[in-house]
Amino acid sequence: MFDLPVSPLEVWSVAASPEGTPSGAKLAVAGKDPRIFVVDTELKKTVQVLEGHTDGVPFIRFAGPDRLISASDDKTLRVWDSGNGKLLKTVSGHESLVNAFGISPDGNWLVSVSSDSKVKLWGLPGLSYVKDIGTTVNAGASAAFLEDGKRLLTSDWKGNLSTYEGRPPDLPLRQQFRLGNSVIYMLCPSHNAWWGVVSDGEAAGLWSIPAGDITKATQVTKDTPYYCSTASDGRLTAIQYPNKIDVRTNDDGKLAASYRYAARDGAAVAIRYHPTIVVGGFANGHVLAWPVNIDTRQ
Repeated sequence: MFDLPVSPLEVWSVAASPEGTPSGAKLAVAGKDPRIFVVDTELKKTVQVLEGHTDGVPFIRFAGPDRLISASDDKTLRVWDSGNGKLLKTVSGHESLVNAFGISPDGNWLVSVSSDSKVKLWGLPGLSYVKDIGTTVNAGASAAFLEDGKRLLTSDWKGNLSTYEGRPPDLPLRQQFRLGNSVIYMLCPSHNAWWGVVSDGEAAGLWSIPAGDITKATQVTKDTPYYCSTASDGRLTAIQYPNKIDVRTNDDGKLAASYRYAARDGAAVAIRYHPTIVVGGFANGHVLAWPVNIDTRQ
């Protein structure tokens, strides 16, 4: 395990590089500071600082080896080379904070959600605007594709869920449902379902949201989660709580491991498979990491 001070301000998002990244195993750490910090997990130190955003960065994900995408409160999405720290592209289009995005499993599509309520589809790897596919009822909070790349779920800050189903770029709206009245802060793909993180209100807890009928969502635990993240191979999902990170297997949803720490304000989690580590990001700018001893290979 390691505990590293990374950012001078709150951490809002953490991303783990995929297997085979040329520059080695990396973590990207973003948050209230407009800069993004790239950490070498072997050296246990920051090796790149990505500068360009002019406001906080609530969401980051790797879109391939050494390709990092960020969403910012400055209303932009940006693509970076995390190996050399270069900014590759900046795109605008949203009229308010860009809160999150989901990347299709084949790496060809990205869907962004924003406080302007617009749901936008972009083509990858160039991050080229394709079209608006819909709107969230309230400010958009999260978006996630399932493993088949044909089903997408979005959430907003008032508990509304929307599913889109088709073959991108054609993703028509399929179903809508309101799950409580509080923000569904994070969505993560599982097997034919999504994990939903509700951090406050009457529906607070971890939810399993079935792809076939989102109105049949079930509460898995009433413990209040902060964040979730699914490994790039789709086998494991990590869920962060005030004093622990749980790791669940996505084929059956069962709890596979739990990592506890002294209670602190958590804000982000990431998980990487092969070799597997789970990482938590916190309000004090630190990241905590543990090796995960779970073998889900068939």
